[in-house]
Amino acid sequence: KKIILLIFILSIAAFARAEWRVDFTVEAPGTTIFSRAFGVAEGATDGYDVLHDFPLFIGVDDTTAYFSVDGGIITALSRDMRDNYAGEHWWELVFSHMSTSIVTWLSDSLPTVGDFMVGFNHPDSIPSEWFDMRIVGMAVLPAGRNITFRWFMPAGSDSIPPYVTSWSPADGEVDVPRETDISCEVFDDGTGVDQSTIQLRVNGIDVSWLIAIDSIGGGFSVDYNPPLDFGWNSDVTCILSAYDLDTPSNFVGDTVIWRTLADSLAFEVAGTVGTGDPMAPLDGAIVTISDRADTTGSDGYFHFDSISEGAYTIRANAAGYTQETRWVWIGSDTLINIVLEIAPSPDVLIIDYDSGIQPFGDDTTGEERIIAGLFDFLPYTFELTAQNPDIATLDLVPYRFVILVTPVRADGGHAVIPDDELDLLSMWLGDDGRILWIAPDAGPDYEEGTLAGADFFGMFGAEYENDGRPATPDGNIARLYGDASDFWIDLDVEYSHLAEADNYLDEFSAAESTAYISVWSQDSGPPPVSATGRMVCYDSGTHRSVIVSFLFGGIIDGIFPNSASNVLRAAMTYLDAPSSVSEGPKRPKTVRLDIYPNPFNGACAIEAMGAIEIYNVSGRLVRFIPSARPALHFWDGADDEGRRLPGGVYLVRDAASGRSAKVVYLR
Repeated sequence: KKIILLIFILSIAAFARAEWRVDFTVEAPGTTIFSRAFGVAEGATDGYDVLHDFPLFIGVDDTTAYFSVDGGIITALSRDMRDNYAGEHWWELVFSHMSTSIVTWLSDSLPTVGDFMVGFNHPDSIPSEWFDMRIVGMAVLPAGRNITFRWFMPAGSDSIPPYVTSWSPADGEVDVPRETDISCEVFDDGTGVDQSTIQLRVNGIDVSWLIAIDSIGGGFSVDYNPPLDFGWNSDVTCILSAYDLDTPSNFVGDTVIWRTLADSLAFEVAGTVGTGDPMAPLDGAIVTISDRADTTGSDGYFHFDSISEGAYTIRANAAGYTQETRWVWIGSDTLINIVLEIAPSPDVLIIDYDSGIQPFGDDTTGEERIIAGLFDFLPYTFELTAQNPDIATLDLVPYRFVILVTPVRADGGHAVIPDDELDLLSMWLGDDGRILWIAPDAGPDYEEGTLAGADFFGMFGAEYENDGRPATPDGNIARLYGDASDFWIDLDVEYSHLAEADNYLDEFSAAESTAYISVWSQDSGPPPVSATGRMVCYDSGTHRSVIVSFLFGGIIDGIFPNSASNVLRAAMTYLDAPSSVSEGPKRPKTVRLDIYPNPFNGACAIEAMGAIEIYNVSGRLVRFIPSARPALHFWDGADDEGRRLPGGVYLVRDAASGRSAKVVYLR
């Protein structure tokens, strides 16, 4: 079969820096003839270069020959060009699903500069023997072998790199004017400096496109006029790099560092941080300006000197208070008084009373940390207590919700909340409180414990039915289920803990007419089986409560609604609703506007007190969904005409309550 040879070498320049390309053909019985090429070029690299290389998109079963390259989505090339400043390159040609292959090149057309060698190798090795491509014009390779081309340029007579002199400002100089120009000179005593490679970086930024280069005897002068003044009393780092004209090239990178003048017109910034009206000074507030900080004393006073003229951000922080931020222009001595507002209490107090038991196979993550992480997806703020706190010392009044985490039954002892502290929790819950109790072993520890424990357990509307079963081999729970009335879509979530923490998890039934099972599990065994309830929601008329006997950390997140965050959202939504009977003074309730999931890219659910209005960032009403009562709305990202809106941030307003919230629509 006739082998088609291509004409392959571009014109050859008289000096070693010239670009060149070698073309050749690859042929195997029963395949088409492939043309491939390798070479060097100005600006090319060892990776994929858009202007030099030809990408080759191949499938796993394709029959072809290619140059492999590590270039992200580009992994194969039919033409591979390399940097012409280096004096040696290797190109490996890989054969994919090919039988005995013939590779042919035209020896007389190789560039006159450099040695061209060819070797044959197994894919996981390098050639053990090299052949001169100027003598050999063809290679025959058996299946499973690759071919490697090597171009080598012996070192030239110039082995000394260029050098840089006459830096202005000089290295180590101080009190340099902020508006100074930068200059230097670069020389080479051998082949000369390659002007096209001269590069200047200032404070890490390449400013080569702004420099002026002029030829001088034996080299070049470099001048840079910065478009902006440098900062006061700041270090400036300049790096000048260049190559010479030899091949392989010699490289220089010269660095100087100098410091600008300290501001002789610096000003003082001072003031007081306090709270209230009239303002009372705050001790221990931290005030920052630029990269400097000061802490107030008992008089609330802070002070900074040597502040240069300009625009600044001043921030003041203090524990228990909201941060205050000011944007100011400093052009003279400035006095600033900053008033901080008392930070509102978080919505939720997470009481960590699980005795430090780590049910998730490590020594850092407890169930309380899992719950805290889930609040990243929910519109509630929270605070986490220390381990097994003295509940009598906790002020529960400011919080709208309590999440109580008690432990699984594990080897070794674990603490049960003392009776007097249980009585305090019972009193807070009875006064229109809201508690989510993560209680995998509440039955044995509390319902069958002391009288105070049984009374507290009784406030959750649950009947303790069964102590579960051993964790091995399948654990108490394989899946959790819930109705769409709580989870917007029927819940079917995989639960796979299968550890000591999944041993003898309690099973509940509803003990009161206003309690119901919102999450249940599959039938358990061995018999007798009395209940499969895993989350009980209870409305007593004076309080609302939720008790669960699974761990949120055991839930395997799937597609919405089957996620731990959605299960927690459903529990919090239930707790957030008003009790069915209002008796006596109650803590004020905040009407919530819930949007889930947020962000979304298909549809989101919006729980509101009535009709909802959706506005774009320009303030234009794009969608109105009517309702005369509390309802769960669904929005698919379309306007009132059914047209898909662009992705972005939208404002959702509850027309009944006036509450609004942002939602992010992803497209």
